[in-house]
Amino acid sequence: MVVVSELEFILLEPYVAWTLTKINFPMDTRTIMKRKPTTKLRISLTGAAGLVGTILRSSWELDDQYQLTAVDLNDSDSNIQKADIRQAEQMKAICQNQDVLVHLAYIGYKDILKHSTQMTDITASMLLFEIAREAGIKKIIYASTNAVTGWNEKLAQSANDN
Repeated sequence: MVVVSELEFILLEPYVAWTLTKINFPMDTRTIMKRKPTTKLRISLTGAAGLVGTILRSSWELDDQYQLTAVDLNDSDSNIQKADIRQAEQMKAICQNQDVLVHLAYIGYKDILKHSTQMTDITASMLLFEIAREAGIKKIIYASTNAVTGWNEKLAQSANDN
């Protein structure tokens, strides 16, 4: 965990993020995300259509303690808002009136190569973190991708088992 001024970052490595999906992740986050018990925790979840995002979203949508704003470029599910983390105005709207940002979105290499003049994943994430700070979000949970560490054959096999 890294604390930058009043903004708290919780960084998850790819394997740690995957491991958390194997246990009851929402129960574990309740100890991390302390709040007033009478209000719902307002969470913005980027990358909501991805592997980890789908698991978290399906669990959090059923839990009465959370008010979830699910965001992804792929809006294949009616509960997901279509938005692009590279678009500042879209992210400003998403971050308004939120308590926590769970950032799982990532710009794949194919998209970066296709649009080489556009933002990279790092630049887009930094922009999103700044927008979240300006919006008053006090906690950001950021999970990296396997693109950082490379392909993990053992992890891929266990993902296919489920």
